[in-house]
Amino acid sequence: MHVPYKSHHGNTKPPSRPISTFNLHILSGFQTLAFSDIINFFQTSSTTMPLTTTIIRGPITSPPNNPIAAFYLSYGRAFSAPSSRTTTLPTDFYASTSILKNIDNSTISGAQAIWDYYIELYKPFEKVEHEIVSMTIVSDDESGNSTLFGEFVMGLVRADGNGAKEVKLPQAFVYEIREAEEGKGWGGLQIWEIRCYFDRGILREAGGV
Repeated sequence: MHVPYKSHHGNTKPPSRPISTFNLHILSGFQTLAFSDIINFFQTSSTTMPLTTTIIRGPITSPPNNPIAAFYLSYGRAFSAPSSRTTTLPTDFYASTSILKNIDNSTISGAQAIWDYYIELYKPFEKVEHEIVSMTIVSDDESGNSTLFGEFVMGLVRADGNGAKEVKLPQAFVYEIREAEEGKGWGGLQIWEIRCYFDRGILREAGGV
């Protein structure tokens, strides 16, 4: 398999602690399932597929050159405030036939249904901030399709003023990102499939549910 390797950092200073140490401290066992997708990806890929792998470690302090990373940052900003969550068109980021797969194997289909699901999920929070720990982007140079394996921490503060202390929620996601449907998407891209790994118990507790 031909996999050129590129490593890009969002800042010029090295992380204050190794990324593996971060994983050991905050990622629960089931979240590591996301990274088994990386192994499966390479095991099932054709040995002749021209792949490019880009690793980006946070924090990102300047706009990334990688278009997939830039797409994700725009997607993350759409959830940074309640106003943007409700004014963004679902097909700005999700394909009309996209599929979301949850940790419990339940699925949600379609851009509108996925967007509505996330709006409801984060409705209790006034502040939703994405802290990027790392993103591994594997791109097929021939088709232009990409898989983003992301490790993030969500900073959550409730909108009702109760429990104003920020809650940190570790998350892992796998995004299948491809060329956008005509007249839709952001930067010519959309998410066609997403697999998510995080502790819903922490999310519910943070939201006072």
